[in-house]
Amino acid sequence: MDKPATMLLPPREVLSDAERLVRARAFADEMASRRTVRDFSPQQVPRAIIEACLSEHRGGARGYHHLRTRKAGRQRYIDFHLLVDPQQSVAEAHDLCDAVEEAICARLPGAVVTIHLEPDDGRYRGPWHEERVEMGRGEDAARP
Repeated sequence: MDKPATMLLPPREVLSDAERLVRARAFADEMASRRTVRDFSPQQVPRAIIEACLSEHRGGARGYHHLRTRKAGRQRYIDFHLLVDPQQSVAEAHDLCDAVEEAICARLPGAVVTIHLEPDDGRYRGPWHEERVEMGRGEDAARP
């Protein structure tokens, strides 16, 4: 039977207790200075920026709801439900999502955007709903 290969480890550095304490504190300071997804900021991404991007695509986007944003370190996370024409093809709706996402990322570089597509069939209300009703395009009115 072959013997397993042995590997020599480099000699262990012998440190004094004082040096170990200095290194441990330096390591703790380094870890405390890093920002990870565990470090959430209470400051949300400005809603007006997302609404401006959505407004640019109002021809295809009929509304939105459940807009949630958060920051983790320098990273921004944006999540919302986008209401589209129920007769629109999946490809058209996907292209719309890509365009909205690009608009958001152009204003907020590096943002992670999650868009949930939903048909605008009257089940959900969003910030644009009242405006649509005033324009005669509510759920009871014929849609173009």
